[in-house]
Amino acid sequence: MKPYSCLLILLVASLCFLSASGQEQYSGTQIISKTKVAFDLAFSDADSALKESQALVSSAKGIRDDLALANALNSVGWSFFHKGDLDSALFYLEASKEQFARLEKPEEFVQVSLNLAEVYSRNSNFNKALIHLFEGEKINQINKNKALETDLYRQFAIVYRELGYYDKAADFFQKAMNGFKAQNDIFRFVNTGISLSILYRKIGETDKSIALLNDLKLEHEKNKLSEYQLAMIYENLGETYFTVEDFKNALPQFILAHDLFSKLDFKADLAYESMNVGKTYTRLNKFDEAEFYLKKAYVLSDSVGLLSYKYESSLEMANLFAGRKKWNQAYEYAQLARVLGDSLKVEEEKNLSKELAEKYEHEKSQQEIALLKTKNELNESREIRNRVWIYFLLIITLFALLIIWLLVNKINLGKKLEYEKAQNRIAGEIEDERILNQFAVSLYGKNTVDDILWDVAQNCITLLGFEDCVMYVADKERKVLVQYAAAGPKTPQEERRIFNPIEIPFSKGIVGYVYHSGKAEIVNDTSTDTRYIVDDESRMSEITVPIFVNASVYGIIDSENAKKNFFTERHLRVLERVASICSERILKLITEEKLRQNIARDLHDEVGSTITSINILSKLVMKENSIRQQEYLQKINDQSGRIMESMSDIIWAINPNLDTIEQTLYRMKEFAIELIESAGMICRFETHLTGNIRNIQSEERKYIFLIYKEAIHNAVKYSRAEEIHISITHSDRLFSFSIKDNGVGFDVETAKYGNGIKNMRERANTIKAQLEVTSGSQTGTLIHFRKTASHD
Repeated sequence: MKPYSCLLILLVASLCFLSASGQEQYSGTQIISKTKVAFDLAFSDADSALKESQALVSSAKGIRDDLALANALNSVGWSFFHKGDLDSALFYLEASKEQFARLEKPEEFVQVSLNLAEVYSRNSNFNKALIHLFEGEKINQINKNKALETDLYRQFAIVYRELGYYDKAADFFQKAMNGFKAQNDIFRFVNTGISLSILYRKIGETDKSIALLNDLKLEHEKNKLSEYQLAMIYENLGETYFTVEDFKNALPQFILAHDLFSKLDFKADLAYESMNVGKTYTRLNKFDEAEFYLKKAYVLSDSVGLLSYKYESSLEMANLFAGRKKWNQAYEYAQLARVLGDSLKVEEEKNLSKELAEKYEHEKSQQEIALLKTKNELNESREIRNRVWIYFLLIITLFALLIIWLLVNKINLGKKLEYEKAQNRIAGEIEDERILNQFAVSLYGKNTVDDILWDVAQNCITLLGFEDCVMYVADKERKVLVQYAAAGPKTPQEERRIFNPIEIPFSKGIVGYVYHSGKAEIVNDTSTDTRYIVDDESRMSEITVPIFVNASVYGIIDSENAKKNFFTERHLRVLERVASICSERILKLITEEKLRQNIARDLHDEVGSTITSINILSKLVMKENSIRQQEYLQKINDQSGRIMESMSDIIWAINPNLDTIEQTLYRMKEFAIELIESAGMICRFETHLTGNIRNIQSEERKYIFLIYKEAIHNAVKYSRAEEIHISITHSDRLFSFSIKDNGVGFDVETAKYGNGIKNMRERANTIKAQLEVTSGSQTGTLIHFRKTASHD
């Protein structure tokens, strides 16, 4: 290497060292801790929080810690949000969410989804806000984090309130309050309650608003929360009373809020509260007190730069002086309000200013006319004529303004209706996606066709509001559609049993027609359709959707309703999507079952037959006289026999045709009796089956049988017992067995290190089961196995 090259490398290394030493270095854990501090700081000092968060992003990139980087990006986005830069906030929060998704951090993913929903809500993009909320809700349904669930409820309430879905918003606000109360987060409980009271006031339920705020006041007194929060309760009580024009009750509430904000020296809130007190005094005709507070509100608003409060204070002052009939001062404040209103784009208040100006000008003209009349009686007739023209022109002007107002109002009403239709359509699409997500989540983990069909039938009632739902499966050999699962009148509550199941030939009924055509159909009036077949009772409308598997109709989703024209195109779209989800799950199960059958067949045909041949040949060779040859062949015979036994167990474990609980119990009984009685011992075998008996998953079935075999082998080989008692219990939630002998027993502490018990315990741990072993010289040995069953 050339000398100057070495010098260059040393120089670059030195600069890198100096650069690195000039920056404070943090570990990934320290960076995450600091991002949480910066995140909280954003509420009060967004600029400092942003500066700190951006430095933490650089540190995380420097140490290449992706988790620390994701947290730092979240903090940067949140800081931009509180600075009012919504575009930058969305950029960094989306990057953070993508990073958490890649790192598979569900709780952090849900939290950033909440943050994004809040930013999109602030930007009035409620569609995207709901998309992020639904994503967060779907993930949290798996992780079941109660704190995040409560935050989701609160944000859902805010979005639905802004979209005008007040009933849903109220329901979510109430759920959020219940969640915060359960977490003992009284501060957020009270804040959410205040939001709910505002919603009640907005929809005219003022009694509920007042009752809720009084409850929150008691909660505040009991927990000694912040005075600011108490002031907000007083303020909203005052505004609710003001809404129903109960000014006498509104006034003391506004004054209490005003005094608290004054004590806290919160100038912006004090300006707003001064205006509330002033306008209430105006309504009570106490104009001197009203003027004092309204002027105070105007001065405070001006000092903190709150243009909207200055505008409202000016408007109230104009109303005050108009009430006193001091048109000059009313006009001055109205003009000021109009100037402020122009900047705030408030057209309605500008019209009020014009009206006050016209009154003022009209009064001036009246005075001038009266003065001229006293001075010059000769001009009276001319003045009267001029006045008539003025009135005529005024009427014409007012008439023209009325026509313009009607036309503008009609245009605005049309736009509002179009907007509401668009919002309803978007909300409907979002609701459909939510319902389909719930169908998909509910089917997650269902591992049999039976479970899938029963689950879909039940969800059609609970999620879509259907009266009934019947799932048909095609029996292609018999050419009939069989009622396989149902929900509603056809099945008892919480039971998987159909009352009076029927079979429909492929060529009969609406169900049979849809099977042949492969096209979904809605029948609005079954009384006019000759294809209709009455099942348990006659109903007036029907919807029928096919389920395709491998390009052919596998089954049918069918629902009826007592009302004509009940089912809509929306129902049809949702059911077709549900049928598609159902089809994918069924196809997966069929594919898996064929794979298991093929493996079992190949093991049996290829490996099993080969080992059997080895076993037979070894027995033939053993008939030779050579002692040495006899010894080796005996080993071959023993080993091949064990292989055949193990192979038989494996084939039995994976063969789907042997998945039933009856097959499992039969094999366990057959194995125990054959082994125990051949050893000259007495075998007592009993089973107890209760509840809704369902099959055990194949993987768990394999491990259970291997533990059972090991226990029986040990009892036969070591116990020297006269009798072995075996008891097996199985219900819809529990599978257990106990093996008790009256033998010599053993030291459990010493034996637990041996391979036999050690293997049994490891297998039990693998399937999350409990295994207890007790033994004594006088009591023999007891092995007890318990497993909460996971069913196919």
